[in-house]
Amino acid sequence: MNRKNIYALVIAGIVSLVCIQKRAFSSEVYFTPDEIKEKILDEINTCSETIDIAAVNITSVDIVSALVRAKERGVEIRIVIDRKRFLKKGILSKYCKENGFAVKIVIQKGLMHNNYAIFDSRLLVTGSYLWYEKTSRHNCENVIFMDEMPVLMKYQKEFDKLFHKGIVPSLKESSHLAEETAEEKKEKTESEVVKKKPAEGKVIVSEYGITITENTEGYIELNFEDFDKIFGMISDLSETQRENLWRKCEGKKVKWCGKVKYIGWTIVNGWLMNITHGYTSVEINLNPEYKKNFADVKYGDVVTYTGYLSSRVTKVFPYKLKDGNVVRIEENTSKPLTYEELTADPYTTTLCQGMGKQFIIETREDLEGMFGKESGFSEEQKREKWEKFDGKYLSWMGKIVYKRIKTKDDLRIGFEQEDGGKCKLELKVKKARVDDLLRFNEGDTVIYQGKLTKRWGLEIPYIIEDGDILTLK
Repeated sequence: MNRKNIYALVIAGIVSLVCIQKRAFSSEVYFTPDEIKEKILDEINTCSETIDIAAVNITSVDIVSALVRAKERGVEIRIVIDRKRFLKKGILSKYCKENGFAVKIVIQKGLMHNNYAIFDSRLLVTGSYLWYEKTSRHNCENVIFMDEMPVLMKYQKEFDKLFHKGIVPSLKESSHLAEETAEEKKEKTESEVVKKKPAEGKVIVSEYGITITENTEGYIELNFEDFDKIFGMISDLSETQRENLWRKCEGKKVKWCGKVKYIGWTIVNGWLMNITHGYTSVEINLNPEYKKNFADVKYGDVVTYTGYLSSRVTKVFPYKLKDGNVVRIEENTSKPLTYEELTADPYTTTLCQGMGKQFIIETREDLEGMFGKESGFSEEQKREKWEKFDGKYLSWMGKIVYKRIKTKDDLRIGFEQEDGGKCKLELKVKKARVDDLLRFNEGDTVIYQGKLTKRWGLEIPYIIEDGDILTLK
């Protein structure tokens, strides 16, 4: 190999590494105060769910005004701030009283000298820049914006710890709070915990003024709201206290009622359902043996569900239940999706019942039982049943048996689900994905998805449009 070829290979390798790194992590660095402030304001103005801020103080009128507007459009704002700075008069203390920011101050010997914020649990900003009105334009400052999830989660965990360790300031009694010690705060917190009256049933745990029981049916005797007051982000208990209680409750069964955010099959975890309770969510790993109970559940339904406690809520992760089941659908609030919603980009709600698409939860075997050669239904009954599936999305696994390119923008891929060619179907690939999917070859077994549109003959009984391949199995 000559020297030119070696140089070319080295350069190609370096470019490849740079590209991989760029795809894996996205970071931006800013150094001038005006540029930094403008970027922070942009992120506040585009946030849709949450903003968590840990700062020495916030006196910038522009930043506080942007936070007020974010609060007015429904963004949840939490702030941890150093007590000595916060207890002075200023724009932030005024707006805290008027706009209901969730603000905590940290009682400690030293300063709470952090300076970072987390936007929508997806983007972190941290650096030397102080969020002050009089930050000089001539200062040399720096901040970095990054979405690297391992780093972001560490910051989120630290923020949650500070927020739950802190206390809610009383602006009318600032002199008293300035003298309050960490020990006094701990005693005050424990004395203010709401004591639960013991209910009939088996006592699981009784500590810190909290009594949790299990009823005769084997369920914890707490609805979700009361349970979340003990273990959730709004709890008055310390992290150590919550963890001690959780160890006694982990693996116990609960029965709650909430609204379905999504339900569907995932490649890694099987059947999953996410339930929202206000700002908190519960992710349930559904037991496939109970599929008949959750087969008709859709996005927006209010359901009563059960499961065994698996992990506790954090800012990043929801509560998790295992061996889940749907007891009943209390209220069906889902609306028929428009054609535009059904044909939206599948990456927005992949493998779930969401606002973008409705995925069927039936497997290939289920459809074959209804519409295949061995089906016991008449053609009239099949036509009636088909209305449930027509226009819905599916995600199955199959082996590629052919690829046909009719035009540059028309790629069709044939699949067989079992050896011998049983239940063949054809996937019509959407135009934007044609070039990417040409790399898959005949004989590859893949996970694919698309919109079910036709039941056509015995040779190719299913036509799948808007097709895409998710991964090579």
